[in-house]
Amino acid sequence: MANFSTVRESKRSDMKRQNIRHEDSTNQIAMCKQIHGWWRLGLILGTPILALPLPLVLQSPESRCGYVMIIMVVLWLTEALPLAVTALFPMCLFPALGVMKSSEVVQNYIKDVSMLFMGGMAVAVAIERWNLHKRFALGILLLVGTKPRWLMLGFMIPTWFLSMWISNTATAAMMLPIVQAVLNQLRDHKTEASPLTDTETESITMASGSAVEDDTSVSPPECRAGDEESSFTLTEEDAISERPSVSGKTDSRLSKAFLLAICYAANFGGTSAITGTAANFVLKYEADKLFGEHGEQSGVTFTSWMAFAMPIALINMTIGWLWLQLLHIGFRDCCSKNDEQSAAVRNVIREEYRQLGKIQFAELSVCAHFVAIALLWLTRDPGQAGGWGVIFLDGYVSDATPAILVTLSLFVWPASLPHKIPGELPNQKRIKRYVALLDWGTFNAKMPWNIVILLGGGFALADGTVKSGLSASIGQSLELLNPLPDWLVVLLVCLLVSFATEVTSNVATVTMLMPILAELSVTMGTHPLYVMFPAILAASFAFMLPVATPANALVFSYGHLRIWDMVKNGLFMNTVCLVTLMVCINTWGWVQLNLDNVPSWVGKRPVVNMTVAPSTVQTFNATDVLYL
Repeated sequence: MANFSTVRESKRSDMKRQNIRHEDSTNQIAMCKQIHGWWRLGLILGTPILALPLPLVLQSPESRCGYVMIIMVVLWLTEALPLAVTALFPMCLFPALGVMKSSEVVQNYIKDVSMLFMGGMAVAVAIERWNLHKRFALGILLLVGTKPRWLMLGFMIPTWFLSMWISNTATAAMMLPIVQAVLNQLRDHKTEASPLTDTETESITMASGSAVEDDTSVSPPECRAGDEESSFTLTEEDAISERPSVSGKTDSRLSKAFLLAICYAANFGGTSAITGTAANFVLKYEADKLFGEHGEQSGVTFTSWMAFAMPIALINMTIGWLWLQLLHIGFRDCCSKNDEQSAAVRNVIREEYRQLGKIQFAELSVCAHFVAIALLWLTRDPGQAGGWGVIFLDGYVSDATPAILVTLSLFVWPASLPHKIPGELPNQKRIKRYVALLDWGTFNAKMPWNIVILLGGGFALADGTVKSGLSASIGQSLELLNPLPDWLVVLLVCLLVSFATEVTSNVATVTMLMPILAELSVTMGTHPLYVMFPAILAASFAFMLPVATPANALVFSYGHLRIWDMVKNGLFMNTVCLVTLMVCINTWGWVQLNLDNVPSWVGKRPVVNMTVAPSTVQTFNATDVLYL
């Protein structure tokens, strides 16, 4: 009896200590949030003041544009303000500082690629609305089998494919609950369930469920793990790590492998097509603009992108699949047979699929629209063969045209056939109510308008750097890289971009770098796409940290991974992906992108026209930039 009382008192004291630690942790988190809030305010107010001497002392168009760029770069890197809010700075600062007229700045916020992005998102929202993506993913899982290695491949293939067309975040958010259900079945058939295990599973499921619920919409790529999510995730993960493991090392390794497979496949899918991630649209815009200024086509089309980038993604995904097997599962374990366990997993997947019901007319219609837009993109300008784009006037039709056409069709096409169905009375007939595949309320709620603003702000900043002469000045300053081989310069750029996007938004990073890389390629005398294309793909090679991408943050929020797990695996994947990228850009990429055909205007140094003012002080005329 005494022993029982002692044990009970010990448990009470342990609970008190845990409550005290929890309260201390909560207080520390609250204090950190307050400090962080004031620090953000200081950064927002301090950056413009500290950078003010630049335009006041130099008093040139480049310095005034550089002042705006410094403010935006600092705020983008630190995310002291929402990224879309920072993107609005050119709208007020460029006209005020005399860099560009307001009417010129505003034109950058809606471009052809902006409409292409909106059209792609409309199809993605329709796919999500009618659960077509979930049916596709579950169908793949039923086909591949239930062995661990095939299950992991079954998770990666639909994640990769869907991430080409819809948000990486939405894809990961849809796949992760399925992964968690499969992991629960694998665990339950290896160990006996206990109250502690059930509690842990419920808490993890609730935690992951809340994260998924917040991100099931087509979330913006720059949406990063916020303070609340980070603190919650770390607390949950720490709590789980302190408890005794009842699943065993095998289940833990399997959980890590499956979750990492999801975020890797989502990132690879983002590189496979222009619509994969918002950062890809930045390259499309900058390349079209750079070549268009000289009356040429950039060659960056939906077809050329997939022809070059998709094989890279498939190679990287295959290596990632093999690496995760070797490190976390082991080839012997992943080939082991367990008929009872396999049957249980298959039942879970089959039950999830059964809950979707029979295939509806709306799903078939959305699938038809998806196939239509993909074929229209692929056949508009397939290269030397010529596509349907030649029917129209040269330069009048772009990839945005079929995107908006299919979007309009989604708002009109009925979600069900207008056949009659029995009513309440025997002899009475009634007709189904007309519902379109997509309505404005659903589209408006899930459309990431902040990404449209972010892209527009980046385009405005890039336009300002060109018109002020800042980009030409930066290009001249990069001449010190000329002695280096071209491939080494590209490798250094890819390393910079890849590791920068581990801690910053990939859209903001490439928005700042693309105009500079365009000038760098001109200075080097190489084809602009040889520098710009690898850089844009490297921006999606961010696997090391939870804050690198929203998909990484979602995976980390499930509590099965530590930061070290992501760093250890991610460093290997970053290295492999960069090596693959460098090999591919210098082999079939050279042929596919026609990099041998260097434009005639590349390699010509910009010469600034210097005039002598009456005061004998030399002034720079930003509009007189000539190419010799």
